[in-house]
Amino acid sequence: MNILKRLGKELLRIFIYFTIFSLILSILYYFNIINNNILNYLRIIGFIIILYFNSDKESKRSNNF
Repeated sequence: MNILKRLGKELLRIFIYFTIFSLILSILYYFNIINNNILNYLRIIGFIIILYFNSDKESKRSNNF
């Protein structure tokens, strides 16, 4: 049960980070600071970076058992 709680917290954290990142990109797109092609690439790259750092953090935490 403890593992499921930690997994749920990590998934929630990833969702919050991605939502904030997408909101920032959407605001930049709304004010025509970036165009549609750059927006799509930044979303993909940002999602990969968010997943990488969260998985790295979780793997370091799991080695502490």
